[in-house]
Amino acid sequence: MRIECDGYTYWCDQDVRVGDTVLVSVSSGWDNVFGRTAERTVTSMTTDYNGPCEAVLRVLTQKEK
Repeated sequence: MRIECDGYTYWCDQDVRVGDTVLVSVSSGWDNVFGRTAERTVTSMTTDYNGPCEAVLRVLTQKEK
């Protein structure tokens, strides 16, 4: 599924929910600004973006229920 994190869309096959902090891959060209990975907060479980995107690598912290 595709989710939104801090305004960007990522491919995600992890068990996440809004508010979780995740580690994401950074696309070539932006890696010189952000590094090879970045921490993002899940802001939406849906997105209307349909283009290429990077991926959620793992969940760092889960928001408490």
